[in-house]
Amino acid sequence: MSQLIVTTWRWCFGGSDGYSVSAYLSFSPINGAAQTTLATCFADGYAGVGFPVYTYRPTPNGGDIPVVHGFNEYFDYPPNIWNSTLSSVTAELDLGGDLQTASFVVNVFAF
Repeated sequence: MSQLIVTTWRWCFGGSDGYSVSAYLSFSPINGAAQTTLATCFADGYAGVGFPVYTYRPTPNGGDIPVVHGFNEYFDYPPNIWNSTLSSVTAELDLGGDLQTASFVVNVFAF
């Protein structure tokens, strides 16, 4: 059984040249998963959302270890992640120009 431990959302206006917005969520290490998705999208061009980076902490009093995902032109960044000692996530929404707007949601679940 899973439990939603944190949720948030962000909105972005792409303007004429494009824009990005991100959400950073940090928490004590959990056996957890995070997911993100577009909530609204008024765009004729590019709109992508995903996790460019997350961290995990395998040692309770140790430091966080980052996992960085490079941008992929076919799917932006991964839309969901899982780790048995997940400790933070950063979600990003990228928009092209042409006055596009969009919002995204991030959910983090503990198992």
